[in-house]
Amino acid sequence: MKKLIALCLALSMVLLVGVGAVQAQSEAPARLNVGLSRTPLALNVWTHNDMTASIIMDLVIPHPVQVTPDGKKYPYIAESVTSNDTATEFTVTLKEGLTWSDGVPMTAEDLKFTVEYCLAHSLSYVPSMYGAVESMDVVDDRTIVYHLSAPNVNFFNSAGYWVSIMPKREFEGVSDPMEHTYSGIGYGPYYVAEYVMGEYVFLKKNPYFTLADSGYVDEIVFRIYNDENAMVLALKNGEVDCSAIMMSVAAQNQFTGSPDFSMLSSQSLGYSFLTASQKVPLLTDVTVRKALAMTVDRDALCVVGYQGGAVPMQTPISPVWKDFVQSNQQQPAFDPDGAAALLEAAGYVDANGDGIREKDGQPLSFALTYSNADSNNVDAVVEILRANALLAGIEIRLAPVDTTAFTANVTAGHTYELSYQMWGTIDDVDTLLHVVYGIGQPLNYMEYNNEEMDALLLAAMSNPVYEERIKIIDEWQKLFVENLPSINLFVATNTYVVNSAKFEGWSIVPGNYGPLSVGVFTGVRAK
Repeated sequence: MKKLIALCLALSMVLLVGVGAVQAQSEAPARLNVGLSRTPLALNVWTHNDMTASIIMDLVIPHPVQVTPDGKKYPYIAESVTSNDTATEFTVTLKEGLTWSDGVPMTAEDLKFTVEYCLAHSLSYVPSMYGAVESMDVVDDRTIVYHLSAPNVNFFNSAGYWVSIMPKREFEGVSDPMEHTYSGIGYGPYYVAEYVMGEYVFLKKNPYFTLADSGYVDEIVFRIYNDENAMVLALKNGEVDCSAIMMSVAAQNQFTGSPDFSMLSSQSLGYSFLTASQKVPLLTDVTVRKALAMTVDRDALCVVGYQGGAVPMQTPISPVWKDFVQSNQQQPAFDPDGAAALLEAAGYVDANGDGIREKDGQPLSFALTYSNADSNNVDAVVEILRANALLAGIEIRLAPVDTTAFTANVTAGHTYELSYQMWGTIDDVDTLLHVVYGIGQPLNYMEYNNEEMDALLLAAMSNPVYEERIKIIDEWQKLFVENLPSINLFVATNTYVVNSAKFEGWSIVPGNYGPLSVGVFTGVRAK
């Protein structure tokens, strides 16, 4: 009898353990594995302009302003954003219940500190967004008033879209933000649980997040693949469930008709372009820049280089912004013979018979710096640029570098000759163009300074009438095609591959983050 009782107890324990195992399995957190194309520079996103880090951290410290699937901006963490009639005073009231992932409320003091700290340390492009802030009043825990020294009709629309909020208590004691390792706490749906440089970033749910119901994915692991083919293989074998970066047309073709994967596409809000450093004497000659522009075959770049995944553009304004491109300003058309004749007339001749023109002993030979981590047909694109420039007697020497070196040499260091890159987003074009082309602005890394063009951009920023801003920007575009501070190439169609067999609720917004934009990602559920 004792043996029988002992056996029954043992069986009961086995059954209980079995039930517990089943329950534990059914309650296991839903984990999404996401593929990245490169290692983030640092999760401290206020110190740099790295898109990979921004993709991750928008789910941790979301930008206060987000964009809808149809491209319209809206306040994400704010209950209201209002301004006075002159666009010099903006009042922002936060939504109730915003809480950092360690349980501490996020308040208007964090917003105020973000501006003060970033301006004091001149962090990245933040001074371009908040530089006009003269003073700030914290009205209560949820309300702040920004007072500007000059009108800016899109002040918070732009600043809120680009600059996340800092945790004051973490950074107020940090004297050198460039050397600080961010803790990873967040006020968004996730926080950083673990980060191994070059390998992965692990996010877990913020238990205090209130801006979405709780059914979204519990955990996210961002895994790094430096080769698009490796990313494709990882998607196919189930190692990752979603690409965090847009896929080339060749990669997309491998998922066409698949029952397990869906492709989500949207027009980019950014563009690809060439810049010419004004520190290089030959490139300060507008004739050279115009000749270089005449060697650009945009149709070939889009159809051959980008395999049909892009459309040509003519000025720094994407065709997405229809109101601002109606004047149809045109950069010089593709005409390498005309470019050669233009250079010849200006005294640039092929004196050595090597096909490369020169003047006063200075050859038209320039290094083209670009990131080799760009998986979107970058090699094909730069080769087309190189081959066509040579037809006019301009030598382009291809100089691929990694992301860190590109940032150090181009966007931060301004030490380069020609550069090729792609902006993820240029939004609010009636005001944000000043960040890229304004005199002394951090993203004006070509250092092109034109007072007439600068004055027009400042006028657009201060004009509260939308129709009048369109006219001002039209005038600016006329000067742009005359002076060519950059050569704009094409606008891509961003396409992402997602696993729709394991997860549902996918959506996409224009801009840098696609299906991982916080406003739509919290709709993704494990099936």
